[in-house]
Amino acid sequence: YQRRGDYLFLIPQTVWHWVGGYALRSKGEGVPTRRTMNKIILNQLVKNLCIRQAPERDEKKFLFRHAFGNLKGAHATNQSKCHLESQTMPVAESLPKKYPLTITHFNKMIEIGILDEEEHIELIEGELILMAPIGPIHAGKTNRLNRLFSLSVGDSAIVEIQGPIVLDAHSEPEPDLALLRPRQDFYETANPTVDDVLLLVEIADSSLNHDKNTKIPIYARHRIPEVWLINLPKQQVEIYLKPSPEGYRHIWLPEKHECISPTLLPEVSVKISDIFS
Repeated sequence: YQRRGDYLFLIPQTVWHWVGGYALRSKGEGVPTRRTMNKIILNQLVKNLCIRQAPERDEKKFLFRHAFGNLKGAHATNQSKCHLESQTMPVAESLPKKYPLTITHFNKMIEIGILDEEEHIELIEGELILMAPIGPIHAGKTNRLNRLFSLSVGDSAIVEIQGPIVLDAHSEPEPDLALLRPRQDFYETANPTVDDVLLLVEIADSSLNHDKNTKIPIYARHRIPEVWLINLPKQQVEIYLKPSPEGYRHIWLPEKHECISPTLLPEVSVKISDIFS
């Protein structure tokens, strides 16, 4: 029994051919039978066989041209008896994968000096993100918001500036400002987690695209209740509410003359005009 094309593997008295995504079985001299394979799972058939993967081809054209066109003699007379069934061969996954870092890895790299503690590096979904240096406008807006919140929250929240927030084992972003639930140790013994967050604030200039398309969707997936994005290029506050795995379901764009309050701290009020004055 001869044919062109690639073989899958050989078993004494039985030949399995890989034909463009189909398994073709022949016995003896290679005359195809009616029997078919419903599933080809290598570890259920044979062990220690030499297997060669066929190159990808157009499934239908290759099947009819090579499976039927190249069968000769007795094989050709039995074409009508040959039953072919589409199969997908399991192929070992060989593509390289990213190795996600954990917060433990991240802290260890800082501890032994691989990373500089003074560099603005965030751990986002297992990847280290080097943030752009903070310019004077960005820093000034952060200081302004810090003062506005500190004067109004009193003992109802802790104002944290550019501190780490633990979202999960692979993400520890550092938002520009966070309002946290009060805690007696002021978070000296452990960094705040999602359950400690009342409000996150991101101030965006050069980081606008990263904040909107990467960080805010991550905050939504981890159920951060509310995020304010201070859009410096547009002089606009964007308020993100109602988190879900698909993102925040409600985005509010208040007018510049309005006052805004965090949903979980309704007694705290901030004039938008005070942010951009």
